[in-house]
Amino acid sequence: MPAWPAYRDRLRSACADLGGGPAARAAVLGTVITGVEERTGIRLGQGGHRAGALVPPAELAVPELFGSALEGLLDATTRRRAGAHHTPPAVAAGLVDLLLDDWLTRTGGAGRRDRPAVCDPAVGGGVFLLAAARALQRREASPTPTELAGRLFGADLDPTAVTATRAALALWAGQSGVDAGRFDGEAQVIEGDGLTLGPGAWPGGPAHGFDLVVGNPPFLNQLEQRTARSRGDAERLRARLGEAARGYTDASGLFLVAACRLTRPGGGVAMIQPESVLGARDAAGVRRAVSDAGTLRALWVAGERVFPAGVRVCAPVVAVGAVPCSAEAPAATVRTYRGARFEEVGPVPPGGLRAGAGWASVGASALGVPIVELAGGSGTVGDVARATAGFRDQFYGLVPHVVDVAPGGLAASQRALVTAGAIDPLHCRWGEQPARFAGDRWAAPAVDLDSLAADPGLCRWVEARLTPKLLVAPQTRVVEAVVDAAGALVPSVPVVALAAEPDRLWLLAATLLAPPTSAWALHRAGGTALAAGAVKLSAGQVLEVPLPSVRRAWESAAALLAAGQEGSPAAFGRAMVQAYGLDPDHPVLDWWLDRLARWRGVPVAARRHG
Repeated sequence: MPAWPAYRDRLRSACADLGGGPAARAAVLGTVITGVEERTGIRLGQGGHRAGALVPPAELAVPELFGSALEGLLDATTRRRAGAHHTPPAVAAGLVDLLLDDWLTRTGGAGRRDRPAVCDPAVGGGVFLLAAARALQRREASPTPTELAGRLFGADLDPTAVTATRAALALWAGQSGVDAGRFDGEAQVIEGDGLTLGPGAWPGGPAHGFDLVVGNPPFLNQLEQRTARSRGDAERLRARLGEAARGYTDASGLFLVAACRLTRPGGGVAMIQPESVLGARDAAGVRRAVSDAGTLRALWVAGERVFPAGVRVCAPVVAVGAVPCSAEAPAATVRTYRGARFEEVGPVPPGGLRAGAGWASVGASALGVPIVELAGGSGTVGDVARATAGFRDQFYGLVPHVVDVAPGGLAASQRALVTAGAIDPLHCRWGEQPARFAGDRWAAPAVDLDSLAADPGLCRWVEARLTPKLLVAPQTRVVEAVVDAAGALVPSVPVVALAAEPDRLWLLAATLLAPPTSAWALHRAGGTALAAGAVKLSAGQVLEVPLPSVRRAWESAAALLAAGQEGSPAAFGRAMVQAYGLDPDHPVLDWWLDRLARWRGVPVAARRHG
């Protein structure tokens, strides 16, 4: 919309003239509503005429304008505090289509006489209800706009958002031929907390639950003070939503649980979520609660930036209650979609679900990670090694004891501090490039053991890690590890230290660096890393990595690694694919090579073959 930036600047200027804040935003939104009424001639019934109408250009006088205005009036700090990431209309339309098509497939259009009631419990500017209205108009047999308008419901804690949504739906209704006086916005879009509302909160709403619940709830990270719930709010939510509300669960995940409770048996839910909901430990209660309420039918993963905020998003599509299955749609099959255009990736078969950890596995499949089945081997890494990773106490505790040294100039009482960025597969870049530690740049950071002696607890923690081990880096495109046979390196938090007997280190290195292991890791913990598509294994998850099942191939590959004679990464990768009992031409090998950046410090592009 070329005219939008100029109009948005007018809104912001008017808001600043009124002093900013919620009252000013509400007043400016009122002038937008009046301006649209003057432009379109449609009475929107939101409080009458306001002085100083901000009449928009004709091309902006569409229902989505009110949501755009709502977002445009929020400053960055308020937007972060509210967790408000307004949804592009195309994304809302794609998700509504996905949810509605699945509902029609399951019910044959039999629900509520082929006239589903739709609810968005965190409406914002109403973009999902607008998408639902248009989708139902396209699909239903001769729907009357008046009857259709009566099946759209929403709620929001922000009264300005409620006003914006009522205006948006009233404008849609008016432009669709509905008498504005027949649209009961006050009964259908209400002010309230979608986490606590039941179906009976809406006058005229379906008493036994909605057919479809869809939306983009606020993202409120509970690890940040400005967005964390108060103690009282946390207790009330635990009383209502149970185990799902424990720990540091993001508010968006709780909306997903609450949405399932707003939905009648046989209905469907689709809520945009941060990608971390697929595999994060703190979201486990949400996944259990949703799985208890229904069946995961489809998963959309954005795989790209669809919001101005940097958060990566996905959307589970859930059928509430028992789901009938057929040969065309077995219950265990989940359809996957990717990107802003909702391109279908394909169904994840039941075997793919078993290969990972439920939702994380489906998300990995949507992003093109090959499915590998590693069960039935010779145990796990935890059978032969011990894995540890430090926490905030160790990270900050080390800061006063770290010094910068010249590479190769370590004193007898100093040990190299290895950060995650210094770890490549089979190569430690400590001292070869600057490192980031505790917010500063270091040429070659080292822990001074003499200084550390003043802190006995921390000293014991460091000494326990000065043993033969592997250092495993987090936040990498494939699993990356380096062997520390001498036990001379100190792992910086959050690097995982995997301690083992010296004769097992190279066997473990081959295991962790194997192509199937990286795919397995993303199917287990996909979506939890900071970078898109990156691997992030906790110490506990490293111990769960299955060991290869073909012992001779595994030992041969490990011996070649130890001698530095494994040849190209492709040769090593093929050997370890076979060590896991997979076909040597399994697609996991090419997938791994495409993601692998360096091998023993050399760019992979130069060593892919040979």
